[in-house]
Amino acid sequence: MQYRLGPMESFATLTLEILVVCFLLVAFSEVINGFHDTATAVATVIYTKSMPALPAVFLAGVGNFLGVLLGGSAIAFALVNLLPVGVVAGIDTTAEVALLLALLLATVIWNFGTWFLGLPVSTSHTLIGSIIGVGIAHTVLTGADFANDVNWGKAAEVIAALLLSPLLGGGLSMLLFTAARRFLPDSSAPPAAAGAVPPPSWMRALLIASCAGVSFVHGSNDGQKSIGLLMLVLIGMFPAIFAFSPTLGHDAVQRAALAAQRLPAALERVPHDDQGGRGLSEPTRAAARQAAVELSSVRTLAEVPAAKRLALRADILELKREAGRLAQTDALSTAQRAEIQADRQALGALVDHAATWVMFFSAVCLGLGTVIGWQRIVKTIGERIGSTPLNPTQGASAQLVAVGTIGLSDFAGVPVSTTHVLSSGVAGAMVAAGGSLQRDMVRNILVAWVTTLPATILLAMTLGFLFHHLFGG
Repeated sequence: MQYRLGPMESFATLTLEILVVCFLLVAFSEVINGFHDTATAVATVIYTKSMPALPAVFLAGVGNFLGVLLGGSAIAFALVNLLPVGVVAGIDTTAEVALLLALLLATVIWNFGTWFLGLPVSTSHTLIGSIIGVGIAHTVLTGADFANDVNWGKAAEVIAALLLSPLLGGGLSMLLFTAARRFLPDSSAPPAAAGAVPPPSWMRALLIASCAGVSFVHGSNDGQKSIGLLMLVLIGMFPAIFAFSPTLGHDAVQRAALAAQRLPAALERVPHDDQGGRGLSEPTRAAARQAAVELSSVRTLAEVPAAKRLALRADILELKREAGRLAQTDALSTAQRAEIQADRQALGALVDHAATWVMFFSAVCLGLGTVIGWQRIVKTIGERIGSTPLNPTQGASAQLVAVGTIGLSDFAGVPVSTTHVLSSGVAGAMVAAGGSLQRDMVRNILVAWVTTLPATILLAMTLGFLFHHLFGG
């Protein structure tokens, strides 16, 4: 069901001005992502003297850009689609843009503050906490159903992946480093610590290649998260241009129209519980009917009147989200779930898209952030986690594990944290080497990790209420 904030000032000059501010905040947030996550990706190759800083940053920028460009858009919208449908559909009131401003400002405040302290935290954790906080504020302000207004099922999947990934990073890095130390001949073993002399050429090549790999998978995972937010802002500013994918033709539109017609009947097979259990709600049925009518009446999305685009987008998102929620029940067979998923993908092709220039812009912001802020995080990763400085074998182990772990997450369409995977991998490799960890720094990092979600939820929720009041709520 759609819940819209109001009555407040309609989409007008003030809203456009705030949306411009939001666009700049997303860009700055991506720069800070470069401070954190991309700096983590280049930390080992810089610290072990395998590459000078600027070439390493350039390599990371190219890897990020290619990862963003070739990685699709599944990750880009995985987090954005956790927001209430009314917000994702398109920002067309001052109240909704106030919530978006709260989300972005909370993300920037937490990420910048932890970077300033030299603590490598997860941009993904920060963003999901801010999204949940804004979702709670939206629920309170609109009286929406708390259980369904935020996509809690997807939120749980994302949080589980974020919690599991550092455990995998640390454990697998310990195993890989142990195997490397056992099977590498002593004569070709790398130096015990990073120094003025680069490691052997084969180790340098491995470190550089794995750095490029980490940067690529970072672009295809973490680097995509700001793209979804940038598109959300652009949809609010220019719905006629960005509400739908501009490249889809008649066949894609008709597939989506057929999906909107079929999904309600398919979802009626799901048992309905009048006491609040699963079942297709009447508002969702109405959204499906309206979407089917609108899509069947046009050959291309360019023919949809500008005044109807956000409403049609909201109907499609409502149906797509409800179908995803209901299709998880065991009451449906595997074939039925596959049919529903195919219809959801047909609908998603219309609304989950990213302009190429937005991808490029995101990659440039990441690279710029790495150039500006890499020193703090690189120093933390290289010197302040273990009792001894990071050596090349430890760095290579952590990077190879990060490439594999994040690459598998890309394949599954699940966002994870490059910072968590790689920094926990470094810690795991150092423990496997028989060294100890610097307790104060590790404790500070763990405290930052643990408090990121509750702190950003509270911060975003508070800012959401504040901006709603300031903008006329």
